Amino acid sequence: MPQPVLAAVTEHLQLEATIGGYEAAEAQHAALQVGLYTSVGRLVNAASAREIAVVGSATAAWDLAFYSLPLAAGDRILTGRAEYGANYVAFLQVRPRPKQPSAQPIPRIFIAYCLCPRPRPQPSPLQALHDNLYLSSGGKTHGCHCGCHSL
Repeated sequence: MPQPVLAAVTEHLQLEATIGGYEAAEAQHAALQVGLYTSVGRLVNAASAREIAVVGSATAAWDLAFYSLPLAAGDRILTGRAEYGANYVAFLQVRPRPKQPSAQPIPRIFIAYCLCPRPRPQPSPLQALHDNLYLSSGGKTHGCHCGCHSL
């Protein structure tokens, strides 16, 4: 570990031991923020520290930059085949949608019961959903669970 880093960590740990962890963080916050923005600005040759944004993740940084672009109808976004997934989601969100989604009510579900004395096997939840939707859309069944009569 470089000596300046070791010295800064040791100094901060000593401050935490003296006044407490939260208090030490609060006491150092403003100084660290000013130093951070100034140092990063110098690193990337920014005209001012005000041009620097420090965010929690690369995705958050990408979103801030991408969604600030003044894209208009007819603009094209060129991307590589291996684009990061979150970036591609942003591309999809800004594209015009050819048709807005519509909401349709689910048709009434009719449940047919068999009065046969034979025991009825329990269908899986997926099979029950399929059967109910199939019956509600006017589908014909082949018969009851035991095959003794048609529904």
